[in-house]
Amino acid sequence: MKSLILSFVVALVMPVVPSLVTAQSVELPKSADGKVTFEQIAESELSKDALYKNAQTWITRTFGDYKTVVQFEDKEAGRVILKGISKLEQLLYTDFRFAITIDTKAKKYRAILTDLEIGVDHLDAPVSYHPYEQMWGPGGIIDWHTKEIAELRSKQKGAGKGQIRYLQRKIDEISKKQRFMQEQSEKLDGEIGETVDNLMVTLKAAMKVNNDF
Repeated sequence: MKSLILSFVVALVMPVVPSLVTAQSVELPKSADGKVTFEQIAESELSKDALYKNAQTWITRTFGDYKTVVQFEDKEAGRVILKGISKLEQLLYTDFRFAITIDTKAKKYRAILTDLEIGVDHLDAPVSYHPYEQMWGPGGIIDWHTKEIAELRSKQKGAGKGQIRYLQRKIDEISKKQRFMQEQSEKLDGEIGETVDNLMVTLKAAMKVNNDF
């Protein structure tokens, strides 16, 4: 199934079409297990309840219907978990989904964004979502092409001149696809990084509000 997904993604993006955005390339932060993870920890002068209320207000203002996006909430524990979605300015990718866990305690809060999934546009079929790591992590699209190239180069050894030329053409084609997909990965990372950074900036501002009256 994974191979089929990668095959479809590569086939869909060729021939090369410029992306709608040229976001600056960034490396998305990852946890010890290699999964994309954004984290914000901040000190505050507010109580746990005040921070929790601020988090709820931010969720409503940022994502709309609070009850629709919130998957879990526990006021006593000071925790709320939401599932969000954000549009992408990309030709191949429609949007990305994510989870945000906000933990509040007296004079401190932590927000963690995880579970990043990319929406792939199938043109004549519904959008499908795939974990970011499955597409771009180890064993993903770029590594898949590297493996293909290595296998073709191995076949060149001991082959006749005509076969070597044929295999080299295949290698050149795959290398071109690999470079293109690397460019798409960098653009995607840049847009995701910018979007999440903006989310965290607005959250930090919202968590500073002292509405004690």
